[in-house]
Amino acid sequence: MVVNFLYCIDIPGKSEKIEKTNCIRGWLLCSYPVVDVRVSGHFGSWCTFNYGISRPDLNTYFPMFPGNLTAGFNIETKSGTISLSERFPIEVLIKDQNDSTKSMHIELEFDPGEIQGIEID
Repeated sequence: MVVNFLYCIDIPGKSEKIEKTNCIRGWLLCSYPVVDVRVSGHFGSWCTFNYGISRPDLNTYFPMFPGNLTAGFNIETKSGTISLSERFPIEVLIKDQNDSTKSMHIELEFDPGEIQGIEID
């Protein structure tokens, strides 16, 4: 089973020259339906990952990805800031072709405005 992810960081924007932030917004698509997204690693205790935000614009560019209308996310800190030079580990729960839930662990790189791809097999 090959699983493909695409994601992009929208906020902070590419023109914002910052190293740390307490809020990151973007989108995450998967070649299988996404059930839930959780923060993992040391970020888990002080960050929240809110997934499922409306993004009707993604259907225009990525109609082949399920759930593209609600693939927006925001990451917020409960305290402190996130360094944009770090990778951000998340666990993505997906439904596979047999309707079973699978856990996929990926790391987001913060490169605002650039579409990133990850393939797991």
